Parts: sequence; C-alpha cells; structure tokens
Amino acid sequence: MEDRIRKTVIDALKKIPYMRDIILYLYRKIGLFIQLPGKKNTTIFSFKNSFVEETYLQTTKINQKKSLLKDRMEEIMAYTEKHIGSLILHYLLNGTPNTNNYRYNMLLPFERFGTSEEKLKNAYEAASFMYINRLMLRYHKYKIGYDVMKIIHRYLRTTDSDIKVLDYGCGVADPSIYMALNGMDVTIVDLSNSQLEFAKWRFEKRNLPFRYVAAMQTEVPVELDNTFQVIVLAEFLEHTRNPRLFLEFAISHLEQGGILYDSLGPCYSHGVGGDHLKEAKDQMEQTDYQNYFNQNLISVNSKFHTDEFNHFYIKK
Repeated sequence: MEDRIRKTVIDALKKIPYMRDIILYLYRKIGLFIQLPGKKNTTIFSFKNSFVEETYLQTTKINQKKSLLKDRMEEIMAYTEKHIGSLILHYLLNGTPNTNNYRYNMLLPFERFGTSEEKLKNAYEAASFMYINRLMLRYHKYKIGYDVMKIIHRYLRTTDSDIKVLDYGCGVADPSIYMALNGMDVTIVDLSNSQLEFAKWRFEKRNLPFRYVAAMQTEVPVELDNTFQVIVLAEFLEHTRNPRLFLEFAISHLEQGGILYDSLGPCYSHGVGGDHLKEAKDQMEQTDYQNYFNQNLISVNSKFHTDEFNHFYIKK
C-alpha cells in the first residue's frame, strides 16, 4: 500500500513542469552531504574512504612517504600545473570526484556535444580534466594489474619479462603502470587527447618503458601487428558504439591461453546515458554477442576452479 502511494505521488510530481529536473538536482546536492541508500563512499565527507593503503600499492607512488590519495592528487597538480587552492575550488563547485554530482557535471559535455561519431571525441576532450580527477581520486585500478600478476604466477607459470600487455582504452593507465613496474612490456591505447597525454606523463614520471598508440577514431580499433599475452579492457566497451568489433579485435590480438580483463564480460551491466552508449547495450544484449564471447573465452574462475578473479578470461 505504501509503495503504491509513493509511486502515485512520484508520478504526479513528474507531471509538474521542471519538477523532475528539480528533484534530480536536489537529489545530487543532498547526496554531497548525506549517504544515500545504495551509494557507498559518495559524499564529500567520504572522500578518503575509497583508498585503502594495501602493501602492494606502495611501489605505485611517486612519493613513497605520501598516502596513496595525496600522491595521486599531487600527480594531478603536477601535470595540470594547478595549485591546491584551485583544485579545492574546483571541488567546492562540482563536489569531490567520488560524488554523483561530480559525475553528473563530468558528463555534461556529452549532452552538450552529443555522442554521434563526429562529436564523441570532442565531448571526451571537453571532459578530460574532470575524467582525470574522477579516475584518479574516485578509485584506482591497480588491482587489475595485481590480479594479472597473481594469475600469471599461480596458473600460467611464466616470467614477467616475457609478458606483453595491451591496455586498450587505458584512461589513467593504472593496470598497465602496475604491470610495467613489475617488468612487463606495456602498450597503452586511448583517444588522442589530454587524458592520453596524462597517462603517458605518468609512465615518464616513473621512468617506466612503455609504448603508446593514439586512437584517432572512436568507431574502429587502431591497427596493430603484434599479439599480447594480456589485454585489458577496463570500463571500455560500454563507451563504444560497436563493442563486438572491439571484442573481436581483442581476441584476435590475444595469444591462445592469454588473459583478457573485460569489466563487462558477456553481458551488459550498466545504465545508459552520458558516456555509456545505448548502442553498446543494445548490441551486447544480443545472443550473438554472448555466444561469440563464450565460444572464444572462458572465465579464469571456471578454468581454475576459484572465485577470486571476476572479469578475467582465458582465450580458448
């Protein structure tokens, strides 16, 4: 009974002009200060909570004496040449990078420019500073590289120097930085914009060898001749209009028995809107996509009878 009344009230409010926008605005603003149901570590007061000081993360820092959060914040300031005052002002205006309000503001360029083939790259460039902040200070992806190392040492039993890694759609390149720190041969790929330049700067700042390929298009994969033992597609396919094409690319460039990290797997599990494209969801929900995925890949958990490595797959 209460649910029906609540639904009736909400439906009535939605019919009032601009009420939906007002409710969403208030929801985002309240969420800056109050922990909303189902939203963990998303208030300005929980800014530091996303970062746990695991021992394996120590080597990833530029300044070993700093906390992981502070070290990453200093990376942003050093690259963008911004001081702490301007960064704090940016957070006061937009929310801290862990908040839903920050994500909302980050995605506004995708509404302004649109997500057509011609405009998508412009939207990413316009959002690049906020993307860097969000990817650096909302969470880190070093654990992907850490888990790759565990799989290689525990099950594949090969030496790190023999491993060639492709981090496609690398963002700030956390997984590949961790693997490069452990001696792997790393290639990163992302759109040719400020975000890729930041990823390159992070490798150079750590004096790490790496290769990079700047993607000039959002619709088709780059051309590569070589194959890899590890390919990382972290939070990537949901941003593409044709995920099947990029999945085929990854499988064709992955050696047999190699490791694929795919944060989606055979099923689409995100909402749509902003940088999450409806075309990706529509294609991945087709049985043909799922069949192709399962014909070529088997989960690491299934192959080695464990439950430790979600989103990791072995090429059959």
